Amino acid sequence: FIHIRNAANDTLKYEGAIITSAGNMGNVFVSTRFGRCTDNEADVLAVRCFEITPDVPQSADIRFFVGASEMNGINVGSFLGGQAIAWHYDGPPGIWSGASSTATYTSGVGGSGTYYVEAAAVTAYSPFAVGLNANTPTAVTLNTIQTNQTNSFWFMALVGLLFVLLITLIKLKFIPVQAPK
Repeated sequence: FIHIRNAANDTLKYEGAIITSAGNMGNVFVSTRFGRCTDNEADVLAVRCFEITPDVPQSADIRFFVGASEMNGINVGSFLGGQAIAWHYDGPPGIWSGASSTATYTSGVGGSGTYYVEAAAVTAYSPFAVGLNANTPTAVTLNTIQTNQTNSFWFMALVGLLFVLLITLIKLKFIPVQAPK
């Protein structure tokens, strides 16, 4: 999936993902996008996110490619030295886990200046990120919210003042109020 060659068809220009499954997965939606996969800038992840959604989810080996310019501080020696991992976002409450159901990963060098990590026996789909196994991504969740007491005090004081003014104008008959018929 997503392998783009030049016009002469002799040079690979872009690699995205390769999905290998023993069974028929039906239509498979695959998309990649450049950018952070989490809201936490401290996460050491490649800046390429993957969305893979098959019609018929089943176990598959997935090879995720990232460009050298997308490594985002990931040490290439560590990546190629057995520490590469594909992360899967398990949804709220913001947990990322290894994409391989058997914890089996291989890495290597792809075409056109890319690197890859292959996750064996993937059974849960979308979204995915690529990084090192020592750097588990974190999802940012809102636990509490605080407001400035001074600002809320003045807002409530203004609302109260407007209410008193409205009642006063009605009592002084500056605002006519008719009884229902």
